[in-house]
Amino acid sequence: AAAVGLKAGTDQEGGGTRAIAQLDAALQEKNVTADQIQTAFKRLFRVRILLGMLDPPTMVAWNQLANDSSNVESPAHIALARRAGQEAMTLYKNANDALPLSVSSIKKLALVGPSAIQTNLLLGNYAVPPDAGIVSIMQGIANAFGLPPVKPNCTMEQNIDYFVAGEGGTSSPNASDCCVQCMNSPTCQYFTWYMNACYLKTSDAGRQQSEGRISGKCLSKPNSSIVFSSGCKDIECADTSGFDEATNTAKDADAIIVVLGLDQRQESEGHDRSVVELPGNQASLVAALRKANSRA
Repeated sequence: AAAVGLKAGTDQEGGGTRAIAQLDAALQEKNVTADQIQTAFKRLFRVRILLGMLDPPTMVAWNQLANDSSNVESPAHIALARRAGQEAMTLYKNANDALPLSVSSIKKLALVGPSAIQTNLLLGNYAVPPDAGIVSIMQGIANAFGLPPVKPNCTMEQNIDYFVAGEGGTSSPNASDCCVQCMNSPTCQYFTWYMNACYLKTSDAGRQQSEGRISGKCLSKPNSSIVFSSGCKDIECADTSGFDEATNTAKDADAIIVVLGLDQRQESEGHDRSVVELPGNQASLVAALRKANSRA
């Protein structure tokens, strides 16, 4: 594998040295030549020299760039990121011209899937949350509908956990974001936030002291034409316990949007998947929604 990668033009191994460690054996077995290894080495270090990685930091032009909005999160960069996102979208199928949705004709939109209200999930695993915050898919859709943003309205208790054994969490950058996730979930009444994870709960049973955790009670629910249901208690979607709530939410909707996919617990650097199918019962969730409402 090391020889194949090198001869294909992969000069640097990412995330470890398992392949590089096999180059000596590949060389001895004549699967790769010394000249091919030397060429890859030269290309790598040529780029490093051009980047100034071997120069004193004060002599490197990249170190002189200001770490402010003139370079980082500048309007031009944000516009380019938006354009890249738009052009990267793929419409796989559009039966009966279902898209684009007509906002004016939709009285109730069912938004289903645990990813729909998460924010950190949209960043990927090599990003820092932007200063302006992250817009969840649900909030983005609400913006398109002309609905006001949901503002956090929860109690906040420091160093308190509403502990439930084996409970799955969602991605969340802070307790206020976790509060909004709870507000957007029809069954959530309480939440606990800890280390970028949000745990949505129906009660405060299991209340206990726990350093660093923030827990609270949801004090209101947004009045919106967009109705959310998780469907799966987390992205792993190991069981179908949330399907009834999701199908009840969707059965009389004018349109249904289902948000599916992965998070860092399914796939990340050094943690690859061996299959490309949706995790757990996510595909079954789509089938259940279609059965509940074939019109949307």
